[in-house]
Amino acid sequence: MSLKPIIYKIKTRSNVSFEHYKARLVAKGFTQEYGIDYEETFAPVARISSARALLAVAAASTILLLLYVDDMIITGDDLSGIQELKDFLCQQFEMKGLGHLSYFLGLEITHSIDGLYITQAKYASDLLSRAGLTDSKTVDTPVELNAHLTPSGGGRNHCLIHKRLVGSLVYLTVTRPDISYVVHQVSQYLSAPRSSHYVAVLRILRYLKGTLFHGLFYSAQSPLVLRAFSDADWAGDPTDQRSTTGYCFLLGSSLISWRSKKQTFVARSSTEAEYRALASTTSELL
Repeated sequence: MSLKPIIYKIKTRSNVSFEHYKARLVAKGFTQEYGIDYEETFAPVARISSARALLAVAAASTILLLLYVDDMIITGDDLSGIQELKDFLCQQFEMKGLGHLSYFLGLEITHSIDGLYITQAKYASDLLSRAGLTDSKTVDTPVELNAHLTPSGGGRNHCLIHKRLVGSLVYLTVTRPDISYVVHQVSQYLSAPRSSHYVAVLRILRYLKGTLFHGLFYSAQSPLVLRAFSDADWAGDPTDQRSTTGYCFLLGSSLISWRSKKQTFVARSSTEAEYRALASTTSELL
């Protein structure tokens, strides 16, 4: 079996400090021979199906993780059950314990007795660096009041980084519902972006520059009461006259789901637009 050299990558923490080196051994698969370098097996699939995470819930005083493993229920306060689960997984896979979760895929998690705080400050900071926004100028809102984007707004935008910035902003909405609406707007024009669309993206970035540490807080004392809110802007799109639905869900004081999406059909009145938004919200709620 032919192997390429090991490729090293430096893994960093959320504060950019060194964590560890990551090694990767790359094999030329087309040189492998059956029975010598590999054999067919479906064992990993079977092992994966035997350890399934079903539900995560927040209790009044603690956050619990409910697991189902081979007909055995494990909760977050079952220390012996958790250890048995770890032993089981270590027997099936090559694993190592990473300790308390603090940084994962750009998500920064801060633990306290009050709950969890999740942000993407480092991810947003790296995004600003890629965009070249080195000045200190910021704005108070991610979009101008009564601003409407159109397919023909300004000249053709030839900035190669535009699509990458929008894609990164989409991922940033994981913890930033305050930019969901405007990111939804700029995402509609990626096939033929114009200069006005790029200006809108830059405004989002300048808003982020002044709100880097905004994020989501999940309180350990939050009651298990589910609430939903919905709204719609009637004929908000000047091009096709379609409305946009917006909704959010809170479990107690914790925001757990939100969305901003253009409605499929043109509403003939603001009442119809509101009912369509309410129907989508109810569907998601159920």
